[in-house]
Amino acid sequence: MATVRVSFLIAPIDPWRDILMVELQDLGYDGFEELTGGLDAYIGTARFDAVAISKLLTLRDPHVHVSWSHTIVEDRNWNAEWESSFQPVEVGKEVRIRAGHHTKAEGFRHELEITPRMAFGTGHHATTRMMVRAMLGLVEEGGEHQGPDLKGATVCDLGCGTAVLAILAETHGGASRAGHR
Repeated sequence: MATVRVSFLIAPIDPWRDILMVELQDLGYDGFEELTGGLDAYIGTARFDAVAISKLLTLRDPHVHVSWSHTIVEDRNWNAEWESSFQPVEVGKEVRIRAGHHTKAEGFRHELEITPRMAFGTGHHATTRMMVRAMLGLVEEGGEHQGPDLKGATVCDLGCGTAVLAILAETHGGASRAGHR
């Protein structure tokens, strides 16, 4: 189903943008994007009502100037679009995290294939990369391996999303437990 994007220009912006969002929520708008000088609000085409917008208190208040326009946003598979733009993550020359549609790359000790689906754990967040580095002992002092010995260890990857850390633990001999409820 298509969606209507209603674009508002608001001057002055504060506190009127916040007040307008509350009024729009009451009309059934369920998506908002705060912009410099305005707001984009989203609602299903069946629920869009131009007359209801014109009756909003914010648009009739003499202390603020609000202009608006609307456009139809055709239905798209946002998840598929995000997945197609997903880029592999490389942690040094040790680990490469990629989706199935990426080709393998030479020179990495571990290449982990995931299905990202907008989940946490793609490797793009610094915390995931730091955990990879810690698990592999990539932080070295005096040339000594500083990482944990995972052989036979039980590793729990909580809030794992893609479970990339659990997968890495298993490649090092650990038994993993992934939990994302």
